[in-house]
Amino acid sequence: MMLDKKSDAEHRSLFDEIIAALLTKIGLAKPADNQAALSELLSYYTQHLSSAKNKIKCGFWVQRNAAMNHMFDLIRSLKEYDQIEVLAIVEIDEATIHPQWLLESKWLDVPILVCREKDFQQLGALDIVFIQESNFEISFNWPSHVKRIGCQHGIDVKLSKTLNEYGGGLEFDYILSARPDRCRNKRGYAGYLPKALRQASGDSVISVPFGSIKFDTFYQAYRQCSQKNTAIIYHLSNLALEGTWVVEQIAPTVTFLLSNFTEHKIVFRPFPEDVTHPKIAAVVKRFSNEARFIFSQAPSYIDDYCRGVAMVCHRQYESHLYSLVTGNPMLVFQPVDKNLTKEGAISSLDDLKKRLNAIIGKPTSENTQPYHNTVICNPGNSVGYLVDNLHHILNGVTLPEWQEYTLDLVESVDICLKQHQESYQPFNKLALAAWEKHPDKVRYAFIAAESLSRRTEREFVVNPGLALLYLRKALSVVLSASQRNDADEKLASWMARQGTFILGAIEQLCNRLEAPVHETEKALIQKFGKKVAPSIPSLFEQKLSVKSCHNGQLIAKAGNVVLYGSGDLARRFIAQQKKVKVYDVIGVVDSSPSRHGCKFEGFIIQQPSELNKLDTPIVICSWAFSQEIYSSLCQIGVSRDRLYKLF
Repeated sequence: MMLDKKSDAEHRSLFDEIIAALLTKIGLAKPADNQAALSELLSYYTQHLSSAKNKIKCGFWVQRNAAMNHMFDLIRSLKEYDQIEVLAIVEIDEATIHPQWLLESKWLDVPILVCREKDFQQLGALDIVFIQESNFEISFNWPSHVKRIGCQHGIDVKLSKTLNEYGGGLEFDYILSARPDRCRNKRGYAGYLPKALRQASGDSVISVPFGSIKFDTFYQAYRQCSQKNTAIIYHLSNLALEGTWVVEQIAPTVTFLLSNFTEHKIVFRPFPEDVTHPKIAAVVKRFSNEARFIFSQAPSYIDDYCRGVAMVCHRQYESHLYSLVTGNPMLVFQPVDKNLTKEGAISSLDDLKKRLNAIIGKPTSENTQPYHNTVICNPGNSVGYLVDNLHHILNGVTLPEWQEYTLDLVESVDICLKQHQESYQPFNKLALAAWEKHPDKVRYAFIAAESLSRRTEREFVVNPGLALLYLRKALSVVLSASQRNDADEKLASWMARQGTFILGAIEQLCNRLEAPVHETEKALIQKFGKKVAPSIPSLFEQKLSVKSCHNGQLIAKAGNVVLYGSGDLARRFIAQQKKVKVYDVIGVVDSSPSRHGCKFEGFIIQQPSELNKLDTPIVICSWAFSQEIYSSLCQIGVSRDRLYKLF
């Protein structure tokens, strides 16, 4: 993040204030030199942790992201237990770049240490460190014996996404899951990660049925709320994740809700980091004098959302705390091209009005099912459950209701990276970890850029902001590695083959998002040029490989196979096999009844029960749902030895 001189000065001033306040908090005066001040902070907390005898010492790695409020609630809750010592830990660059965020998010209300990332290794007195899953961050400096517990960023995040996309397989011993783990394939993640890059204390990952602190807080607040069903909520996700059409729809939607539902307040909740967006700021200013317009901007939305009779949003959620707690519905409003509208979404203001009027006229129980224990683990007691079981974690005991996944770590980093390079899927955290571990190996930076730039053509349309985030990260990794290793020739070569396509995509995405192109990007475009393509071309020959569901290193033998799934992945695999002729596809099945009997690439789609009549290997043609499909097939009696997946 580049700061102008004024912003830089303001940030440094705030940072100085934070360090002074932290030292005052522990009874120390601030030295004139910040480096000395940081050394005193580190010395104090290392001694303090060592002297906290007979306590479970828990650290919390604080990084600025949208889900960090979950971790704040956790540290604040655990702080109340006499047998637990807590410490928030912030890397110095995070604190200098985002001092205002640290102040506003109340992190200074809990014991907190600001230090260099390499100083993490001095915190050997910790028993546990809690780490929020993230897109990019990883550290190789936590002491090896410390148990690493991963925190998911939402109740709708799948375990597979936590382990693969967010790097949990590299850095977590345990994962606090909000929902019960229904997938019983304990070897479903085996054989995909190298031993040298795993930063956890063991060779397996354990899913703990924890629950959700935010759910617990929301539920208690909802029970006590005296203004239930008096408001309609208009909820926006991060604009980086919303469709590009959403920004133009905000003002008309607020106007419509205020005009047509005069008996209800309208709670407007944009994503916190988007409140300064010109379109959102204009809406807030325009309606600020309207008594029924509530601009929800508190750190937590809970008090505002307790009042909602319904929530209007523009993107589909697998689940959301609002509906789980209140039992009230979320309406997905997508007044765009019907080809882009999700099934079940509302596409016109007239239909939205009808749906809302119908909801307002019914009791809650007729709208949606409220939560029950099979949806959220330990409702109302997530922290209590964790505290009761911390001694099991420290002693390496796995309870029967916990799921342990064997990783079968690969010996060679390069072999592991190679199999990911030849696939179609991103492998961001793995590639970034290789580069972080070996910053002198410039090729690892180029491999990381390859992964980060694997954004699909659809992503450029549906999630342009997120695509821009990843492409900019790809560019920054390569530039950093090139500067650090004096690799101008390698940079120029990469720019010609891939970098210019990334620059062209960045410029296009910025235009679409009405965002400025960074000065560094402009300079690179002027020096190397730019190219435009539907997606960023790969530097590697990609293919779909067939792997065992129980070990990522085992490849299914050539011969007849049946495909489970009739989407783009299955179509791509059939096309590939027509060329390479390794597997002979003899049939296709799908779980969707609406597809049974339909033609697909020359096959008639069958229902899954037909698989029991065959002894042919089954290839699961889904990346997002492979674990769920595996479990469902085992439940209908299909032998697990027949099950394979695409990689």
